[in-house]
Amino acid sequence: MADVIDIQTLAIDNGTALSKAGFAGDDAPKAGFESVVGVPRHTSFMLGMGQQDAYVGDEAQRKRGILAQKYRHTWHGKKLGSYGENLTSHILQ
Repeated sequence: MADVIDIQTLAIDNGTALSKAGFAGDDAPKAGFESVVGVPRHTSFMLGMGQQDAYVGDEAQRKRGILAQKYRHTWHGKKLGSYGENLTSHILQ
């Protein structure tokens, strides 16, 4: 007899204030964080510090002094581009 694979649908909501993810049919999301992406203001300042291209959610908030932050409500009605991709990648990690 063949093994049965249980497949669940993943629901992702990149909302204005919060991004959430969970499985369809669950009562509540499994993960959630603020919809903010921070990118280094000055790349030369952060050389050699293990910098990333972008920081998401709580990590972006903790580093807000050295990051230029982009909030979801400022993207509304525009193409999400790499900022939306960063949020979705963060959810899937």
